[in-house]
Amino acid sequence: MAPKVARARLINMSNLADYYKDLLNWEGVPFQTLVEAWPSTLIDEIKADFAAAVDASNIKHTPCPIRDRSSNQSIGNQVEEFTIR
Repeated sequence: MAPKVARARLINMSNLADYYKDLLNWEGVPFQTLVEAWPSTLIDEIKADFAAAVDASNIKHTPCPIRDRSSNQSIGNQVEEFTIR
């Protein structure tokens, strides 16, 4: 009987936040927001910091070697490796 109840509860949940709130309520734990929108001033500061770091590193003018026949995932990993090292 329990799986049917759990299945019915999941059907009524429209998103992960609702599921999380419901789960905490069921466990008797007070709700706590884990993720919130960032203030626009902080977003602007982070963008400016990244732009300054890219400009200071001269990375825009350096070719990034990518191995032939790389998958999209592999390309992302190679770019990350190149920019960090």
